[in-house]
Amino acid sequence: MTRLPMTGWFTTRPLGFGITLALAVGLAPTAALSAQDLSAEQTVEIAEIRIHGNHTMPDAEVQTLAGAAIGDRVGRSDTAVIAQRLRDSGRFASANAEWRYRSMTRRDRAVLLLTVQEKISAARRLLVLPQIHYNEDEDFSFGARLGARDLLGEGTMVSVPVLVGGLDRVALEVSRNWGDGTRAGGQFQRRQFENPFANVSDKRTGGGLWIDHRLGSAFKVRFEGDYHDVEFGGEDDNLFRYGVSAAFDTRPSRAFPYDSVLASAAWQRVDPDAGAAVNRYRLELAGYKTLIGQVVLAARGVLHTADATLPAYERPYVGGMESLRGTEAGTFSGDSTALGTVELRIPVTSVLTGSIARVGFSAFWDTAAAWDHSETFGGQRFHHGVGAGVYLQAPLVRLNVDVGNNLEGSTRVHVGVGFRF
Repeated sequence: MTRLPMTGWFTTRPLGFGITLALAVGLAPTAALSAQDLSAEQTVEIAEIRIHGNHTMPDAEVQTLAGAAIGDRVGRSDTAVIAQRLRDSGRFASANAEWRYRSMTRRDRAVLLLTVQEKISAARRLLVLPQIHYNEDEDFSFGARLGARDLLGEGTMVSVPVLVGGLDRVALEVSRNWGDGTRAGGQFQRRQFENPFANVSDKRTGGGLWIDHRLGSAFKVRFEGDYHDVEFGGEDDNLFRYGVSAAFDTRPSRAFPYDSVLASAAWQRVDPDAGAAVNRYRLELAGYKTLIGQVVLAARGVLHTADATLPAYERPYVGGMESLRGTEAGTFSGDSTALGTVELRIPVTSVLTGSIARVGFSAFWDTAAAWDHSETFGGQRFHHGVGAGVYLQAPLVRLNVDVGNNLEGSTRVHVGVGFRF
């Protein structure tokens, strides 16, 4: 049997034990120092103060409320005290404070970061917007809209529009935006105008609810329903309506659309107390194409249909600026209508050239027909209107003036507030 030399074992074992002992003795002071560092909070000198989130309050005022100044020494626990001072001031909905090193090499100086969210005062929540409403079939109406943002929580809007003139209307409207593409709201209103086809007063009192959701940047679906007490030409009725609609809309601007399309479809159930319920449908397709420079060719087609006879106060009508220029508003009416328009829009000035207003000319061709439920689409006579106009678009003003001829010897001047589509 071969034996290992005893001296070899004794020589190596004490050496390993000695190295271990030396390392332990050498690290002992370091371990003690780390424990000491952990027991005492590190402080740094404030070399800079940065403030974020204050929109109306000056930085100096925020810094005063924080009770911090350049040259002060702070630790991690001090930032919690500074943040609490800001919240206790009552000026902020939220406040946070933290410090960060100014460089990777110097650990004795830092930047104090103050992030705040200002509270919105009651005065700043209120919005007052003058309003001018005009449809050729309703004449001019003047009024204002009083609104309050975030009154019932973040993302809410409460508004009271009031109009007097061709359209008399007062309403209470409430809506909320959740920020994920979903919005919902409701309203209660009293509305009165003169039906231009029947030449009788149409008064409605009631309200409704709606909710819509946007999928991506172009697609939106909407559900809505309302209930109104209707007084029409001396007769009373109660009307319940509900339905759903969907739209694919790529227009980059509603005021002056270009290089885009709009396609929408809607179904609505019309259920009056005085008659049978009716399903009605609406289809719309519009396109906008830039030709040369900013000249835009716009075209639209709209079809309204119903599967039964509608109440007289719910029948759509055509004529005038909104549907058939060159013809008086409300000239034709029926359970179903079809509209078509081709329009060339020629800007003279543009916001792209530095002008605050857009001025231009337009040339158009309109066609439309209206018919009762007992009639068919194929047997209808379409009426036409051709003409030209000028338009003005400014930050607070939109105005269109068109001159149209109905190709039957009648010429009319139409005034509108912005393009119809």
